[in-house]
Amino acid sequence: TSGITLPAPYYQPEEDDERPFICSLAQDNGIMSCNDVPARREGGRECCLDKDDALHRQALGLSAEPLVNGSASAMGLCVNWNQYYTRCHTGHTNPHKGAINFDNIGYAWIVIFQ
Repeated sequence: TSGITLPAPYYQPEEDDERPFICSLAQDNGIMSCNDVPARREGGRECCLDKDDALHRQALGLSAEPLVNGSASAMGLCVNWNQYYTRCHTGHTNPHKGAINFDNIGYAWIVIFQ
């Protein structure tokens, strides 16, 4: 075992229902794309390490992610797992408690008046 905890298989924002992250496929011309996934944050700080940094620290006998040990001086020394979410595809259900979001007002009017 490597001692490194891998993230969920798909990006899940914090429990912030007010601003869910919904990426759009390139052909859909949405507001956010898969490249816009925000950096992971730990202890209020933006993480800056990658998986290779974590493996190197582990090889040196150090904690893979310093903030796990409660080191407040390790600013941003945590793995930004969010950088590895690179594949965007359609899901089975609408996010944000099943609500529908219209990025295009024209499509919204078509649905409203059908």
